[in-house]
Amino acid sequence: MMHGWVTGPRSTAKAVPYWEGAHSIPRVVELKGDRLWQEPIPELKVLRGKHHTAADQVKGDALEMIATFVPGDAKTFGVKLRVSDDGRQFTRVYFDTASGTFGVDGQALKRHPQQSYVKSGNPVTLHIFLDRSIVEVYVNGAAQTARTFPEAGSLGIEVFSEGGKAELKTLDVWEMKSMWE
Repeated sequence: MMHGWVTGPRSTAKAVPYWEGAHSIPRVVELKGDRLWQEPIPELKVLRGKHHTAADQVKGDALEMIATFVPGDAKTFGVKLRVSDDGRQFTRVYFDTASGTFGVDGQALKRHPQQSYVKSGNPVTLHIFLDRSIVEVYVNGAAQTARTFPEAGSLGIEVFSEGGKAELKTLDVWEMKSMWE
């Protein structure tokens, strides 16, 4: 088991405080074949609150999501988090079909893609944790953590595809309960 270390630049939003770093959620790490495999610890399931199966059913800044896509002919697809009411502000969790990489981008975030090890054309599952300004994504045993800096009212969720169509096969979203309750 291990923790990642979350860092990032100063927040561009007054609603997001600045801090030097924090632990990521705990991860189970094991060797599968010739690479390290990371998954969130299963004990996090106790923090799952109300369950939703459609993006338009939920808003929030403390969520767990599992979205499975069939890539189709899309160049990029995924989930937008912390979407503002006017749609101008958001953070994307994306999968790039040409490179087989995934990542997090949006306001003040630079694209640093992570290799997914998903074979071309296979379904892609994005396991996403959103905790206010921290986004953690797991795809096929690989992980990426980023910070996002939306305004406090940016709480929407949308699925997207660019450059073609991708089919959203399943979407499970849980509102996360506080670990202090």
